[in-house]
Amino acid sequence: MTSFNFAIVLKFQEALLLGLWTTLKLTLICIVLGCVLGFLLALARTSKSAILRGVSSVYVEFFRGTPVLVQLFWIFFCLPLILGVELSNMASGVITLTLYMGAISSETFRASLKSVGREQLDACVALGLSPGCARPASFFHRRCCARRPRYSPIASVSSRRARWSRPSAWRT
Repeated sequence: MTSFNFAIVLKFQEALLLGLWTTLKLTLICIVLGCVLGFLLALARTSKSAILRGVSSVYVEFFRGTPVLVQLFWIFFCLPLILGVELSNMASGVITLTLYMGAISSETFRASLKSVGREQLDACVALGLSPGCARPASFFHRRCCARRPRYSPIASVSSRRARWSRPSAWRT
């Protein structure tokens, strides 16, 4: 029976921690920028302008339809040749993953924007918001202020308590 020797891993502790820090930094930057880009793309995909809808649809379909590794290859190797600009490893990773995250998250945001009812949009306009601001305002209100997060520990404990406090749950 073989055993794993952690002394070998501890020799490379600094390199592993540097890699962990780089990964976390890249992840946080790409999630924030990708969500902002995804929300803007969702607004473009739900707009009345056919040009905006078409351009954003092509963008989303292109970046969702190609593998991330291929996109990273093109941005790291081909984009500097086309633009004549040197990109660092981190910049290439941030650009690629932000563009991909924007395309992926835009579909989620678009579905959420479509779920805003007509009566909520009318209420926003009655409060003095322009029609362009009504949809994002009601979207953010419903997502941020009006609801408790679905997967919070408090929600799961309270739903378990409610399920087991009913006599019908005891029989099954």
